[in-house]
Amino acid sequence: MLQFTPTTLHLLASWRNTYLDSLPYAQDMHSESMISWMPGITCYLISSSDKPVGYIILNGSNELVEFFLDKNILIQKEQVFSEIIEKFKIKNVYCKSFDQVLLSCCHRFSDSSKMVGYLFQDYNIPCNIALDDTIAVRLATMKDVPFLNSFENEMLDDGEEIDPYIQNNSVYMFMKGDELVGCGYLFNIIPGRIHWDVGMWVNQVFRRKGYGTQIISYLMKYCFDNGFVPTAGCAEDNAASRLTLEKCGFVSRLCLINFQL
Repeated sequence: MLQFTPTTLHLLASWRNTYLDSLPYAQDMHSESMISWMPGITCYLISSSDKPVGYIILNGSNELVEFFLDKNILIQKEQVFSEIIEKFKIKNVYCKSFDQVLLSCCHRFSDSSKMVGYLFQDYNIPCNIALDDTIAVRLATMKDVPFLNSFENEMLDDGEEIDPYIQNNSVYMFMKGDELVGCGYLFNIIPGRIHWDVGMWVNQVFRRKGYGTQIISYLMKYCFDNGFVPTAGCAEDNAASRLTLEKCGFVSRLCLINFQL
């Protein structure tokens, strides 16, 4: 008989570290943002005969976004997964293509699936794209918020504000004199781990001039120079972002999948 005890991310920290260490690739930014950045998540510790054996995390839409079982109960993974689906009335699961346990369970119980994004954690060529020497780079500050909000920024979801990212020292402004060429985004996906997510946005008037690749290359070099590992991701239908990342040397062998149950 399984028990599901409500808990918190803080109390799951040790379990999550075990899960993350078990993956062949690093956690991606989109998956982590659904857990650590977005409101409404619920966490449950799974126990069998009063002994903890794993956990699940659901997002605010009651979609399963993380599932982990201790190796001693893995043989029962499908039985556990089936009970989770029934108990919590799960209709959707977000699964990384390299999360083998969850992927196996999803294929067993899913009616359909859709790839929602490409994940980039490999490289095939050295990144040697230099930044235009007329461009100055600096960290954005809270004083820049009104200026940055005057632009349409596709990096932010509807209703999302740039303030938290600036407060986290994650936004770099690329300037030509007084003109904003674009912004680079650099996030430590999980504090204390070496993988950082890189992203960018280019001002409309500077697009199709190679500045996107310059910004990504600048951020990748910053990561390599400081002992970090750059990663990236883009939506499945964002051909422009995918091309930019590939020009910078990124290769996508991975993806994020939404399974409908």
